[in-house]
Amino acid sequence: MQLSAAVLAALISQCAPDVSPDTMNALIMTESGANPYVIANVSDGTSKYFKDKKGAIEYAEKLTAENKRFSAGLTQIYSKNFPSLNLTNKTVFDPCTNIKAGAAVLTDNYLRQKEGSSNQKNSPRFIFVLFG
Repeated sequence: MQLSAAVLAALISQCAPDVSPDTMNALIMTESGANPYVIANVSDGTSKYFKDKKGAIEYAEKLTAENKRFSAGLTQIYSKNFPSLNLTNKTVFDPCTNIKAGAAVLTDNYLRQKEGSSNQKNSPRFIFVLFG
């Protein structure tokens, strides 16, 4: 399932008002192709795209039970970051919740790297590498 451009734009505006809409859109399109129910199994190097939230949650629960690392949802939040972002295998698939979490990770990485002195540390590419 892919969200339409209009729906995605509205969600970004509502759920990540402090981040550039172009930046959030680029992040989402790169990470998930605007599919809120995608899971990248980091442990095995595979990705699965689900048609509904139920299937995505079931697979996330399976990966968690198998102690596998994965990224989930529109902004591909890394499972090890769920606790610090108050996310669960269920809430991570809510589009607005996921976008808020992705914006928080992006903003936090930006602010931390802004303190650095090297050009590499301040580059957008370096900040996105820290996303996962």
